Amino acid sequence: PHRGGCPTGICCGGNAGLPLTGYRMTSQIPDDAKWRMEKAEGFLDLRMQGRALAELMLVSESVQRTTPWRILRLRLAFDQHDWTLGAEIAKQLREEQPAIVDYWIQLAYATRRCLGIDAAKTILEEASQRFPEIALIPFNLACYECRLGQNGIAMRHLRRAFELEPEYRETA
Repeated sequence: PHRGGCPTGICCGGNAGLPLTGYRMTSQIPDDAKWRMEKAEGFLDLRMQGRALAELMLVSESVQRTTPWRILRLRLAFDQHDWTLGAEIAKQLREEQPAIVDYWIQLAYATRRCLGIDAAKTILEEASQRFPEIALIPFNLACYECRLGQNGIAMRHLRRAFELEPEYRETA
């Protein structure tokens, strides 16, 4: 149930909708750093955020600039509800790799929590033009519009999300 009384029934809580896993370690990352990053990911899975951060900080600065390291750091920022840091990392990733929809959605998710719905909505509106077949974008836009009291617009976005992914009806 939606805490805000949204007539669409959309829940704005949870995660960004996409997992922050599935990245590939590249050959650019030394084996010892890969091992530390794998340990950090394990600690994140166990909800041991402090240990995960300690492992991540033990790798070199050059490794900390890699995408796999930043994805893990983004996951940790989300787990810690550090939305400002999460938005900063997601924005860097999105700027470097704008063809990856995950970074757009993760940026909007963190931005909504640190700067507000209007800022996040702007990100997703641009993303919806680039990725018209990704159902999570209109689904999240529906949530934002609902929270802004724009129930008609919210329902239009929700219908589009259901067209793309009928199983989203169970989530809504």
